[in-house]
Amino acid sequence: MVMYMLVLVTVLGNILVLVSILTQDKTRAVRSNKFLVSLACADLCVGIFVMLPSILKIQAGSWSWGPTPCKIWVTLDVFFCSASIYSLIGISLDRFYAIYKPLNYAMEKTHWCVYFLIGFAWLMACIISFPMYIRFNKFSNWTRTVDKNFNACSTPAEPSSKGWVLFAGILAFIFPMF
Repeated sequence: MVMYMLVLVTVLGNILVLVSILTQDKTRAVRSNKFLVSLACADLCVGIFVMLPSILKIQAGSWSWGPTPCKIWVTLDVFFCSASIYSLIGISLDRFYAIYKPLNYAMEKTHWCVYFLIGFAWLMACIISFPMYIRFNKFSNWTRTVDKNFNACSTPAEPSSKGWVLFAGILAFIFPMF
């Protein structure tokens, strides 16, 4: 019940954020709110496409939808979480600029930097997540598990995947930390 409540709060909360920003002209015009829209979209997708299937997997005790939905689910998990992290970076940079150079921030009327940072956030999410989806087919143990009796759904744990794990970990966690 608690997990379903978390999904419900995540989905409804982010829908309320989107509705409140997108329906009001004054809030839609605020530059920093564009980052909040990006963050709310990413977090809404985490709630729907990641958290909900995760709960169903936990309840069933195994993954029952087969290998292709598993690949998509794991990839979307990494994709939307990375988009959320990089949207937070955009919010942080925007707030830093507003505090560090308030006069310049107030005088600028162009929004290209905001759109660039939002695009960069979603591009980084693609760069981090989609190579994993492509590499899924290259792991022999994962493929053998699928062929025999596919009941687990997680990232492949092969020695050759260590490079990807390092790559994704640095881009998804270490780089944003700085």
